[in-house]
Amino acid sequence: MMNERIKEIIDYIMDLDPGELRESAIVQEELEGLGYNRFEIRQAFRMLDVGAAASDQFPDPAARSASRVLGEFEKHGLSVAAQGYLINLRRLGVVSEMQLSMIIDNAAFEFAPPVSLDEVKELAGRYIADLPDDVTPDTARRDEPLH
Repeated sequence: MMNERIKEIIDYIMDLDPGELRESAIVQEELEGLGYNRFEIRQAFRMLDVGAAASDQFPDPAARSASRVLGEFEKHGLSVAAQGYLINLRRLGVVSEMQLSMIIDNAAFEFAPPVSLDEVKELAGRYIADLPDDVTPDTARRDEPLH
């Protein structure tokens, strides 16, 4: 389950008058004044930015070719199978860096460690509409020809 406080922050942001443009720093100050911490606020902003992250679905080839390694904090609560799955999604260009971070962050909120492969797949399915059924280390990259 998503943290209730983050849901409250999202509701607050969604209820802002659409005609009144406010900088995110001002909204963050308002939310801090209401007792929310920066981590919760950052999580809410990330969740609301899913649409923008989707436009990053197919990054430039140089970004796709870079190796992605999970940091110690990111690996802490994930099973080895879940870690490999997420790395492969990123390597294949299926998820953006932001989406990858959101999946990892939400895994820590919603599931007890170690988060299983099935739990990570469930989370990934929330953010990626056409998630591939089978993602394995030997799956060809989208920019590589199949032999």
